[in-house]
Amino acid sequence: MAGLGKRMRPHTLLTPKPLLRLAGKSIVHRIIEGFAQNSGRKVTEVHFVVGMFGKEVEEELIGIAKTIEAEGFIHYQELALGTAHAVYCAKAALTGEVCIAFADTLYVGSFEIGDNEEALIWTYAVKDANSYGVVVTNDKDEILDFIEKPSTPVSKDAIVGLYYFKDGSRLREGIRELIEGDHRVRGEFQLTDCLQNLAAAGLVFKKKGLKAWLDFGSVPNFLKSAGEFLCLAQPMIDIEENGVKIIPPVWIGVNAFLENCIIGPNVIIDNDTVVKNSNIGNSVIGRNTIINRAKLTNSFVGGWVSIENCIGELNIGDYNEIKGVNNMAGF
Repeated sequence: MAGLGKRMRPHTLLTPKPLLRLAGKSIVHRIIEGFAQNSGRKVTEVHFVVGMFGKEVEEELIGIAKTIEAEGFIHYQELALGTAHAVYCAKAALTGEVCIAFADTLYVGSFEIGDNEEALIWTYAVKDANSYGVVVTNDKDEILDFIEKPSTPVSKDAIVGLYYFKDGSRLREGIRELIEGDHRVRGEFQLTDCLQNLAAAGLVFKKKGLKAWLDFGSVPNFLKSAGEFLCLAQPMIDIEENGVKIIPPVWIGVNAFLENCIIGPNVIIDNDTVVKNSNIGNSVIGRNTIINRAKLTNSFVGGWVSIENCIGELNIGDYNEIKGVNNMAGF
């Protein structure tokens, strides 16, 4: 999770992308929690590969590990040299059973691991595979080949960035050989190249499918995936009382206050936020924000924001103030 999250700016100017919140918890928190709850394995350590995000962020990550009764560790990737290089920054952790997850997407499904499985790669069936790395398998779900962005339709099973190794040292040595041999693609060390080498050396990879794969890598994708997440969760039922109409799916945080407004569908309103005299649809609203007399759609609003007299689609980060015209004719 060491990237700068440029496609998610301005929201990542103050917060690393995996720590952006989705219905009360960060993306990385939901990844770790989901795996711990659905893998059938006791997670004892969580190793975070980060950039120079600062002590406060590192303490938050260690705290996330503690929520599943695991010990947290911080590793640094100072140069963006590819996915294999990022994993190798935590080489001390690559021993025994290891699961690797890239933290800009959310994985939904079963993560159960069989006792006799050497290596697993989770995939998701996509309609158009030419934008993804895919795997080709046999009828036993054993992976025969890895293909990056195929020009012809050979598979719809996209690699999502979630992996398991029964013996992490094999992965560690595979990446070490890649880096020491300076085998780069477009200047970077790619994990897919390492996986291909390991498979050629006899490591048996098996495919595991996911129920859903939600991309939070850009603002449009974040809003789309937030709506899909709400549908997969247990959305609120239709509510219309006290001047407030809720059109599910909607998530309302702790101590949020609503008055004379229409909320939904596909809306997240985080903790301690106030919304009055407003209509909000298909939007994510951060913590401790105040919205009055606004009509917002397709909007991503950060925390500690003040919005008044505003109609439109907003993309604004934390600690901002937006005041529109006083005459809201037709609102």
